Amino acid sequence: MVPREASERERQSAARDLTIFDLSGGLMAAIAQRDRLVWQCQVVESQISTKIRSSVQFLYI
Repeated sequence: MVPREASERERQSAARDLTIFDLSGGLMAAIAQRDRLVWQCQVVESQISTKIRSSVQFLYI
């Protein structure tokens, strides 16, 4: 919290710092979500390739 006796410049600086903090927090959340989605895609991809491999082996037997 900004004290009441803070100058206008100090209030603007504190507001700007809070905005930057909010933006960086949102950015970190977006990056974490992207990483989670990438990981989920990799898991699904490996499951699919495993199924394809086992199906192909079955065909060659």
